[in-house]
Amino acid sequence: MSVRNFTWQDVPPLFTFINLLRTTDGGGRTISLSSLKEELAQPGLSPEENCLIFEDGRDIQAYSVLHPELSIGRSVLDVGIHPNRSADDIERSVIRSGMERAKAIGARIIHVCAPQTGPLATALESEGLSQVREYRLMRCKELEIPLPEPPEGFGIESFKPGDAERLTSIQNASFDSNWGFCPNTTEEISYRAKMEICPPEGILFLTQGNQDAGYCWTFLLGDPNNPIGVIGMIGIHPAYRGRGLSKPILLAGLEYLRSMNVECVDLDVDAQNSPAIKLYTSVGFTVVSKSYWFEGMPSA
Repeated sequence: MSVRNFTWQDVPPLFTFINLLRTTDGGGRTISLSSLKEELAQPGLSPEENCLIFEDGRDIQAYSVLHPELSIGRSVLDVGIHPNRSADDIERSVIRSGMERAKAIGARIIHVCAPQTGPLATALESEGLSQVREYRLMRCKELEIPLPEPPEGFGIESFKPGDAERLTSIQNASFDSNWGFCPNTTEEISYRAKMEICPPEGILFLTQGNQDAGYCWTFLLGDPNNPIGVIGMIGIHPAYRGRGLSKPILLAGLEYLRSMNVECVDLDVDAQNSPAIKLYTSVGFTVVSKSYWFEGMPSA
């Protein structure tokens, strides 16, 4: 098997490979060709340097994408491996290559997300990474939810052109102390807010006067004619916490997704975030799977 750096000519076969994996795992979160191009072109990613293609002949058998987050000293490694190649111990080769690249760019820590069990989790442990966090995928299929009713004095606004700095500010403030969060730049947020999977109407602010109290950032994935909705981020500014504001902005996000005729809504949540899990459960979300974040030291 050969290993080489990504080129932009790889986008079509990589698109086919990624959707094969996403269909196989039963999640249904397929991606369009244009969305994949947008993902790879994000500011700071540099896929020609940070994406590797593992091939058997001309067929992709695995890939890795290293996301540098050097402002907090880490990189996040995303991997995809053909299910028929697990017996070949390919996972360890992919992980080692990612660790080497993380070390080369100066990352002190590398994080990799893997299913609860399986060859990838086993390989990560074999390479010296350890489980540090559990996340849960929650899903809501019953979307007959009540309309959002912000508390008196609060309103809900959709993202508009020119709001990137505003969105950056509320997101960084909301998640500043959260595990694994890397503060975003306005350039990064501006780019992501224009991506195909992020209609501006689905990025919502909870406001009080001219102040942003919180926000909800939704996505649309899969078949455009039968999309899956995703609650990507919900955050409340520290100054507004403890006032029951998470539910109104969550309901606003769900109402938007319902208006887009999604078949269900997914979200990922830290298993240690009990208040969030309680909130999501209260509006109909249930746990459908678990995953683990593994941590390692590239310089080890």
